[in-house]
Amino acid sequence: MTEKLRREDEIALAQRIENEAGKAVISMTRPPDSGAVSGSGAVVNLVFEAIGTGTSTISFLQGSNIRDPGQSSLPTSFSSAQVTVK
Repeated sequence: MTEKLRREDEIALAQRIENEAGKAVISMTRPPDSGAVSGSGAVVNLVFEAIGTGTSTISFLQGSNIRDPGQSSLPTSFSSAQVTVK
């Protein structure tokens, strides 16, 4: 979460972790009528805890998005990453 968001607004964070499926669903929202935020930097940092060795892919589901205050999707791109734990 960026410093601007941390200082000015409360953020509602919802997460659903499905370990058996290897999936996590994370949603962040700001209060209604809180207006837009501008700037640069990370919106969220994800931290994973390894439970064993191996290789896995971290990816975003099709349809992952960021929305403006009017709930319109903003242009975004999400990248997958491969992680190897030794």
